[in-house]
Amino acid sequence: MVEERKLELPGVIVEVEPQRTYPTSTFAAHLLGYVREVSDEQMKGGRYRRGDMIGQSGLERLLDEHLRGRDGGERIEVDALGRPVQIMRREEPDPGAQVITTIDRRIQEAAERAMAGKAGSVVVMDPRNGDVLALTSSPAFPLDRLTGNLDRDEWVRLVRDPMFPLMNRALQGLYPPASIFKIIVAAAGLQEGSLAPMDHIYCNGEFTLGNWTFKDWKPGGHGHVDLHQSIAQSCDIFFYQPGSKWAAT
Repeated sequence: MVEERKLELPGVIVEVEPQRTYPTSTFAAHLLGYVREVSDEQMKGGRYRRGDMIGQSGLERLLDEHLRGRDGGERIEVDALGRPVQIMRREEPDPGAQVITTIDRRIQEAAERAMAGKAGSVVVMDPRNGDVLALTSSPAFPLDRLTGNLDRDEWVRLVRDPMFPLMNRALQGLYPPASIFKIIVAAAGLQEGSLAPMDHIYCNGEFTLGNWTFKDWKPGGHGHVDLHQSIAQSCDIFFYQPGSKWAAT
């Protein structure tokens, strides 16, 4: 409608700009990141112009130089009424590069469903080559709201949310290694000869060291387990024993 009446609207120019669309507002939010108009601070480096949309977080920020491309432009001769007469010069735009990730959408969606309503992170990797198949941080933030017009009250709600939705727990959180360290203990034991694949113990759910008693995650324990079963069932007691032997020596 504005274009149709532009002769009645001197000084009004309609410009078409690219825009990110997000079919699912929070899907892979921390991984993908979002784009937003360049800030005054970011303009100080001289790389951007007022109004440029640049990546502010996630892959959008990491790969901004490749994704953003280059603006095109036209120099047009117009008549006294502002109507185009001829194109004097045209510079074709560069749409930027395409980026293909290793993320498997089905695994990513499954991880996000599992973390719904919880605070934490899930990272799934392909053990054959280290490809990241899923990376989610929960709770997530709405990508489309951060890309578009965001009023101050909504921004304050995000930064003051006690669940910290803007925090990428997969990269910014600090966590103990937990049961993944059992693999290291097993590998070290096999290498040094203090563990053998057929070694058995009886797990009753408790391990006592001095005045301390450590509980297994499974009440009552796992019963008789060998090395393979202890890894498969994540038996804490099995790995306390070789760990205490090494500590003693």
